[in-house]
Amino acid sequence: FRSRRYSQRVISKYLQKYMGNQVIQTLSHNPEPIRKDSPVWICWFQGEDSMPPIVKVCYQSILKHAGSHPVHLITSENYKDYISFPSQIINNFEKGNITLTHLSDLLRFALLAEYGGLWMDSTLWVTGDISQYIDDKYLFSLKQSAKDDLYVSNYRWAGYCFGGGKYNIVLTNVRNLLYYYYWEHHSKYNYFILDYIIDLVYNEVPAAKAMIDAIPYNNPDVEKLYSCLNQKFNNLEYLHLCKHTAIHKLSWKGKLLLKDQSNMPTYYSYLINS
Repeated sequence: FRSRRYSQRVISKYLQKYMGNQVIQTLSHNPEPIRKDSPVWICWFQGEDSMPPIVKVCYQSILKHAGSHPVHLITSENYKDYISFPSQIINNFEKGNITLTHLSDLLRFALLAEYGGLWMDSTLWVTGDISQYIDDKYLFSLKQSAKDDLYVSNYRWAGYCFGGGKYNIVLTNVRNLLYYYYWEHHSKYNYFILDYIIDLVYNEVPAAKAMIDAIPYNNPDVEKLYSCLNQKFNNLEYLHLCKHTAIHKLSWKGKLLLKDQSNMPTYYSYLINS
């Protein structure tokens, strides 16, 4: 733990020194809140037909609960219709210096900075109205009351579900700094570089800190459903879980079972067949 905290301090100090002078304190436009017709962004580079079953049902759950928000599925075929990355970023990606995972980091904040709305990872299972969290908010992310400084975010945000309105100082800075960072760096250096950059903006820009601090705690059991996917399905427990949590973080990786050891349907089975 000590070595991890030390590593975090070293990386944070390096990023502050390397690009702290690139941080923008104010924008020429006033920030806009998330509108009722702001887009929801999802990405599966291979396209809907290539989605694993758990990703496909997560996507369908987002479509079901998006309300008046149009849902855009971003793929390798259409992302250039929305975003024009700097040529050096494309070159680094084509050379393998930027992974697909880190390209999605670039993509999500480029889309949010330009269009606003909400980015949702493709493995988010949604059981309630998305609008309740984002409509008329200037910034939104999943935020927990728990604290753990072993994570750079310390549960103040979650990069896999992040949104805001246009002309937002957080979104604009994170996009610009990601571009600046990946102009020269390889993504293999640190998997959590996105969180470090958000943290840099949080510490350097008072308006950004105020926006992130103002996000209310929400979806307290966001990771609980994933932990029991291979367990016997219990409808009462499931309804209780969904009472206070409408956005659930799952994963398509690992072995997912339709039946438990007693040959009873699992939570995964319920999601796939619901």
